[in-house]
Amino acid sequence: MPEIPLGSLCTPLWCISGNLANGYLLKDLREYIPYGKVFPNDNEFVKKVVKLAGKLGYDLKQEPVFCTDSIFCEYSHMDFIKSFDVSLIEMETSSFYLMADLMEKPAVALLAVSDNSSTGDPLLARSEEQKNEYNQCRKQVIPNIIIQIAKM
Repeated sequence: MPEIPLGSLCTPLWCISGNLANGYLLKDLREYIPYGKVFPNDNEFVKKVVKLAGKLGYDLKQEPVFCTDSIFCEYSHMDFIKSFDVSLIEMETSSFYLMADLMEKPAVALLAVSDNSSTGDPLLARSEEQKNEYNQCRKQVIPNIIIQIAKM
């Protein structure tokens, strides 16, 4: 996994569905494919948001994401997760994109990087600078982009 600093703004290029809840979003549970790729349902909408973020002065990185339904157990499976060539691990975006598709609504996930297991940057016990970077993205940058999306 590449080094992505804490507080970075990202959106999934695609997601690996490692969270089993996604199966319940299908008409037939037998159609669920564990660790399958889930893509944003409207790539043109995502491109518009990336461009909008750039105009606002924000670097919105598009990165591949592994989605898990565990908050910490993924660490014991890190080699398996890395085998998917993902840059980020998080919990919800594959389900979010499937729900947006079911609702036939364009969607974009905006993620603030909170920790990095590859670099050892922790979720807890962060430095003051790391806390500030993360909080800036989470509390100011993302809300500002959401307001601007609503005006599109």
